[in-house]
Amino acid sequence: MAVVAAGLVLSAPAAAFAASPVTPTIGCYWANPDGSFTFSVGYVNSGATTVTYPVGSLNYVTPAPQDRGQPTVFQPGTHTNVWAPTVTAFEMANNPNWVVNGVSASYAGAIPACATKPVDVSGSSIGYLSATAVIVGGGAYILAAPRRRRGLAKPVKTPVGVGS
Repeated sequence: MAVVAAGLVLSAPAAAFAASPVTPTIGCYWANPDGSFTFSVGYVNSGATTVTYPVGSLNYVTPAPQDRGQPTVFQPGTHTNVWAPTVTAFEMANNPNWVVNGVSASYAGAIPACATKPVDVSGSSIGYLSATAVIVGGGAYILAAPRRRRGLAKPVKTPVGVGS
């Protein structure tokens, strides 16, 4: 990753650094059964404020389509695995890049294979449904707890004439 980041820093034009505090980064990749590759992509915003670059001339992917779901809002600091684009073998032959305000991150080159497939930062449907079920179930349990305690605290009334 350090080699890739150093390569990006050395290959970017000097004017790009003056114009943008955002540097796109590529951490690692994993191969897919269909011959495509998915990349763990992030960015570094060296500025002190959040920067927005909408998809277009300041935030695009090559080859087309230029909008592949890349981030458009860049918070200060280093952020890894914020986006996981999949690139076909044909696209790999055309030197795919993500360009943010003139600073480019190339998917070709010395990018290491991921040790394990990173968890998609956007999550999954199963994860969201499971988390929602836990939250709703926990909330229902908490709300019902006072009623259960009150029910246990009530004295049991013995009918008249029974047990005497």
